[in-house]
Amino acid sequence: MKAAKTLFYVTRHGQTEWNLVGRAQGHLNSPLTDLGKRQAAKLGERLKDKKIDAAYCSSTGRTLQTAQIVLGDRAIEIVQRDQLRELNFGDWEGMSWQDIEQANPEQLYNLWKDPANYQPVNGEKILELVERITCEFKRIAEKHKGETVFVAVHGGVVKALMYAYQHGELKQFWTSEPYAHSASLSILTYQDGQFSYDLLPDTAHLDL
Repeated sequence: MKAAKTLFYVTRHGQTEWNLVGRAQGHLNSPLTDLGKRQAAKLGERLKDKKIDAAYCSSTGRTLQTAQIVLGDRAIEIVQRDQLRELNFGDWEGMSWQDIEQANPEQLYNLWKDPANYQPVNGEKILELVERITCEFKRIAEKHKGETVFVAVHGGVVKALMYAYQHGELKQFWTSEPYAHSASLSILTYQDGQFSYDLLPDTAHLDL
């Protein structure tokens, strides 16, 4: 007899101020732009008639802000978890990507194009992110068997899930399709210890 399923609605936070100006965020925070708030509201409209039993986000403000807008007046506690945070960019956090390119072009290239050889300074490797995220999603899934869970996270987290459960290649960690747009919607199912995708990051509710 199969175990009860856990259904996940997963989104990346809406556009932030630092997304707009091209600055590395990671564990640091910047607030949603007006566009980011509208993106979250449109996702909320898409999910307004869906049953949601529990909600999680990272402990970074932009995901909490996104989750609050998406869930609206639902009487659901939003649980913040450090383990759901973005890839830790270490010494790069708060820097512009342009300055990072000038300071360390080799490792910036490795981050985006050759993740196996990416060596962060006081940060986190890609596979460390994958391990952290998959362990946390499994923990949440086991806690909420038979329920539907909304999770607001980050672009790197969405890509970590795709890499882990679509059996992707590490070299294509960031470039695999589809792109994880701000406020995109992914749907995953967890059953009998296994995750599967019902919907890869989708933007039908957004004006792209």
